[in-house]
Amino acid sequence: KIIKDNYNGLNKIYNDEGKLLIKFFKKKGQNHGLYKEYYPDGQLKMEMEFSNGVINSIRKEYYPDGELKYKGGGEYMYRNWGRLQSYDSNYNGVCKEYHPNGQLSEEGECNGNEKIGIWKSYFSNGQLYREWLENGYHRWMNNQNKINMKNYFMREFSFSGDLLEEHEYCNETKDLIIKSYLKSGEVNSKIIKHKKIVIENVSWNKNNFQFEKEIDVESLFRK
Repeated sequence: KIIKDNYNGLNKIYNDEGKLLIKFFKKKGQNHGLYKEYYPDGQLKMEMEFSNGVINSIRKEYYPDGELKYKGGGEYMYRNWGRLQSYDSNYNGVCKEYHPNGQLSEEGECNGNEKIGIWKSYFSNGQLYREWLENGYHRWMNNQNKINMKNYFMREFSFSGDLLEEHEYCNETKDLIIKSYLKSGEVNSKIIKHKKIVIENVSWNKNNFQFEKEIDVESLFRK
């Protein structure tokens, strides 16, 4: 609930128990200046700065114990009366996310709201889990029928560092090549799609690969 709602100046939002959740400033009805969110126990949850309704600084997010969770830019999603909304960001630069143990979880570069260039994510032991050329890769994977994908690549590794799978897509030819690998490094399967139509699908030792991927990725990766 909002205890103090100013068109200009300081605003504060509390929960039903009277604990401060959000403290921010407005200028002519838009967020402008320092913005902070808190956990119910008072621990800082997130901080950033606005300029005329747009994020114009590095955003820092924290775990409940105070450890740094995220440092960077990009669009910030939040819920307003149950509806998912977002704040735009003008921040350009490196973005980093961390595991609760302090190990780097993900890193790459942001240009405003967009992720650009090569991104990498890691297991909690520091081992590389995935690297990819962003170019809208995650939006394309979630909605392949509606997103016009640019050139990209993706490589996925096991908890012990073995290459499991790689994707390569060429926007000029509309060809997508997906390969999976065995622990020995041998190619286990290969799929080629041209304009979303499968033109080649070869598998040499599919069951062995599925077992390894289930153990190494789905059971051990934090996400």
